[in-house]
Amino acid sequence: MASVKHQVFHVQVARTDVSQPVQDTPAAPSVASSAALGPLMAGAWARGVADTLDMLGQGAVLLDAGGGVLFASPLALQRLEGALGLVSGHLVAREPADNMILQEMISGALAGQPGEMSCQSDFGRRRVRALPARQVQDPQMQLLKAFLIIE
Repeated sequence: MASVKHQVFHVQVARTDVSQPVQDTPAAPSVASSAALGPLMAGAWARGVADTLDMLGQGAVLLDAGGGVLFASPLALQRLEGALGLVSGHLVAREPADNMILQEMISGALAGQPGEMSCQSDFGRRRVRALPARQVQDPQMQLLKAFLIIE
């Protein structure tokens, strides 16, 4: 059995001159400044989701509440080449029938309903799954509302 050594740390406390006034310490963040961190935290969470999906080798497109693209991974764009593209910050299918299915699928995911479609890209058939994003923050603050996984 390995022995455990205990370490003792000695802390030297400086003597304070009580004749001098105590300096104010920085105040705790106010509610207003804490609220200002909300968008920053929402963006960091969305970025973490994007990075995680990228590390897992998943082509992903992250969407905001209006179906606008927050982030599209290079792998997702490569897999979608010839089938879907970005137009004014929104994902649009080349074929009108596919575009109608895609837009309905995105709307469904934004409403909390997963969806799936198949489309023909330059590299073969691709399955596109739309999933609602789990709401981990104040719904008014969280940017990420849904995402697409491109297989």
